[in-house]
Amino acid sequence: MDISGSSYIEILDIYRASNDGKSAKKDSLLYKEEATFENGKKTNINYYNPDGSIKGVEKISFDAAGVELGASYKDNQDTLLSYYKYIIDNKGRKVSSTAFEGTTDELLRVENYKYDGLGYLNVKEIFDANQTLQRRYTFRNNEKGEPIEMCVLSSQNDTIAIEKYEMTKFDDQKRWTEKWGFINGEPKTCHIRTFRDTK
Repeated sequence: MDISGSSYIEILDIYRASNDGKSAKKDSLLYKEEATFENGKKTNINYYNPDGSIKGVEKISFDAAGVELGASYKDNQDTLLSYYKYIIDNKGRKVSSTAFEGTTDELLRVENYKYDGLGYLNVKEIFDANQTLQRRYTFRNNEKGEPIEMCVLSSQNDTIAIEKYEMTKFDDQKRWTEKWGFINGEPKTCHIRTFRDTK
C-alpha cells in the first residue's frame, strides 16, 4: 500500500538487547521517538527520555512547494536549543544539514549525506564547527531502501563497529515492526516500530 500521501504517526522504541544463551532478548529502553507525517512528509519529531518524559521536539519547515528548508529543536520548556539549515538537491534529497546554537547562532556541526544508485542514503558524514570530520556512517540497504547494515567509521576511517539488522515482524502493509541489530553476531539492539493513523 502506498502511504506517500497519508498522514500518520510513527513510533520508534529502541531497546538494549542481549543473548540469554538461547535467543536474543529485549532489555532496557535506550531511545524513543514519535514522528508525525502529513501527506507523506515528516513534519515533526518528539524525542523522549528512557523514563518516558519528553526530551525535545524537532519541527521541520518547508517552502511553498513543499521542499524542506530546515528544522528547529526545542526542549520540553519550549526553549530553542538549536536550528538547522538544509541543502536539497534537484531530486529533492537532503545533501547537507548545518546546525546552529539556538540563542547565539554559533555553528555547531555540519552533516553531509550521499545516496546510492537507487536514491537511498548510503553515507552520512558528521563534521564539527571547524569542518573536521568526526564520524562517518555507511549503510547497505535492501530493495526498499531500509538499512540492513550500518558501519561506523572514525575520522581516520577506522572501523568502530558494524551493526547488521534483521527484520523479524511486519504489519499488514509490509512495514517492519520489529528489527534486531547484531554486532559480531551478538544482539545489541531491538527496534520496535508502531504506526498510528492521525485521521
